[in-house]
Amino acid sequence: MPGAIAHPTRKLSEMEDGAFREVDVPFDAHNAKTVHASLGGSLRGISARRTVAARHGVVSAQTAASPSISYENSNVCNLSVYHPPDLIGQVSRRLVVGSVLIVVGTLVVSYHRQMTSQSLILTLHGVAKEFDGDWSQAGYWRDPQGAWRPLHGDRLNDIEEVCLQLHDAFAASLFGKLAYYHALLPGIPDFLIIGGLNSECSLSREQFEQAMVKLKNFPHLHRLLYLYDCRQLVAGIQECTKEVCFLVGEFYRILNLEELFFPAAVESDGTRYCTSPVVTTLVAVLNMVYVRLHSLLDYVTKLGVEIEKLRDVFNTYPKLASSGTLFGVHKRLDWGDRTGTLFEDCDTVHEVELFRNQIIHDGLLDDMPKAYKVVKDGIAIEKFILLPNRVDGQFARYRNRHLFFGTEDKINLRLPRLLEDFQSKQLATLGELLKKLRGRSPQDPSIDTPA
Repeated sequence: MPGAIAHPTRKLSEMEDGAFREVDVPFDAHNAKTVHASLGGSLRGISARRTVAARHGVVSAQTAASPSISYENSNVCNLSVYHPPDLIGQVSRRLVVGSVLIVVGTLVVSYHRQMTSQSLILTLHGVAKEFDGDWSQAGYWRDPQGAWRPLHGDRLNDIEEVCLQLHDAFAASLFGKLAYYHALLPGIPDFLIIGGLNSECSLSREQFEQAMVKLKNFPHLHRLLYLYDCRQLVAGIQECTKEVCFLVGEFYRILNLEELFFPAAVESDGTRYCTSPVVTTLVAVLNMVYVRLHSLLDYVTKLGVEIEKLRDVFNTYPKLASSGTLFGVHKRLDWGDRTGTLFEDCDTVHEVELFRNQIIHDGLLDDMPKAYKVVKDGIAIEKFILLPNRVDGQFARYRNRHLFFGTEDKINLRLPRLLEDFQSKQLATLGELLKKLRGRSPQDPSIDTPA
């Protein structure tokens, strides 16, 4: 499999007397749910419900790739790093998990060399083809973990890199120096970090509250709780960004590879529409793309509010300033030039808002969701989905009727451009928020007093 160097060769249960052992692990893609390995440059410890606990180890986060850890059968570790398809270089990672030292050696990666004429490319017009070596074309390729990713224009790793810096910046701002926060890490109880946030912590609300009472004299207790709440805002942006990327890939997988109507039959030439369980799923995936893009508008606004109103008094556990915040609040943020950001008055954001609100509040984007198929000489040469027409950012409307299709808006032909523009604006917005956070005066944690 492209990107793999080895399968795990040892199990945690084989460790003797707490001694370190080297474990070979595969390079895999994107992330695994159990642990985000680079939150603030450090592994977050976890109180494992059904997996092996990970203790705090330092992880380098100097590249856009984000390492992460998953567990199989409760005792086998995988270290995962995603690399963009045009990367030809060497990668090395080192981290500590429990009593196991995992060393990932040098790996030379060249997806350009691995992509051959037999590799399948999903096209925007819905008919898959063999890869012809042209990386500049619009299309989707299958990465080593099975996700369909755009051949170019994907900003996921750039966004991930800025998010990792935001994790560090929150810690540096709240604790004065990042090094001071890192020095505290070995003594922080795992459940304090993930309790009430992550399914790997098995504590109930009542048990967590009791633990807080017992830990009332723990140094910087409320400041630490607030830090991890702020980081959760960033983690939400990271996860939602990945969801959107993979949903778009899944949209093109269904459009290109699935039979729109089953069982398949010989079709005469012409254009026809299809409705079926596959088409229903295809349209549902597209709908969810708009819903989750709008979620990102909310999440980024929450982050902006929290950075502007960052708490600095911790005699009690403070509530997030951004609780209940939605995207409309961005107009009240202390923001200068909004050009090129998600807070700009632009077509991309208008489209996301319009279609999301229609889907969530008012109903379907088509009275009978369907996909169209064009057949020539007995072969499908195009498949597409139409979206309703818009005028000045709003649906073309005649009284109660607002789903008009006089102009063919084939969303499959422009969805990658929409996502690329959204991600570029998201990246610029997060970059500005990072500057704001780093520009705040560092707090002095020595003033903290127990409740």
